[in-house]
Amino acid sequence: MEPIELVDAHTHLILPWFEAYELEEIMKRAFEKKVNWVVNCASEPENYQEVLNGLTIKGLYSTLGLQPTIANLENLSKLKQTIENLTSKERMKNLALGEVGLDYYWVKEEKERDNQAIIFEKALELAHEVNLPVVIHSRDAEKESIDILEKKAQTPVLMHSFAGDEEQIKRAVDNGWVISVPTSVVYRKKAQRIAEKIPLENLVLETDAPFLGPFPRKKGEKQTRNEPANIIYSLKYFAERREISELEVAKRTTENAKKFYKFR
Repeated sequence: MEPIELVDAHTHLILPWFEAYELEEIMKRAFEKKVNWVVNCASEPENYQEVLNGLTIKGLYSTLGLQPTIANLENLSKLKQTIENLTSKERMKNLALGEVGLDYYWVKEEKERDNQAIIFEKALELAHEVNLPVVIHSRDAEKESIDILEKKAQTPVLMHSFAGDEEQIKRAVDNGWVISVPTSVVYRKKAQRIAEKIPLENLVLETDAPFLGPFPRKKGEKQTRNEPANIIYSLKYFAERREISELEVAKRTTENAKKFYKFR
């Protein structure tokens, strides 16, 4: 029987949630659940080196980006400089620019939102310049993010933990973008409604660890820390809901992620 192989397309295995000494054991648990590729995202300059240090670990890859909430020219310059200074070995395992984009959930001021859009466009230009695909953060700004991407994106696009409506999902799909669904799809009704609209040809799986785990928090309890091994719960969910085998879900989502990230 063909083996199951899985990808966690987006995580944050960084401080303050994860210590560097934990990464080997985290990856060991991931491998035990057939999660063979894990993409670790640093979206703030202070985490860039921390994530790059982890690239010596088998199966662990990286993306470097800029959270919209700290998007400014100074931080964009730090991102560009870090990418330009990557060693040849780091370049082999740093697979995308991201996450970058817009965040209207935390940012309410119109002037700050306008600034986000400016930096977002410049980040897309940088992605084209360094020939990297882009991972997009679009919280409460799905339409605006798509509008900018359709004008400015010149490299492949992954809509991370996307929460758009049916029309916006269709736009993303028509553009040939991939859409990642977090492990919280197991129990969150909104995530399930969105996931139902995503064709298997455009779907990838992510944990967004330590966030959006597959276990709902009970009243009075602390949220359980999510980690890559939990991708297995998303696999089971999609297999059951789409009435296909876990192997088929694994094959299609892993192919989509490998095509986007070009794992080497």
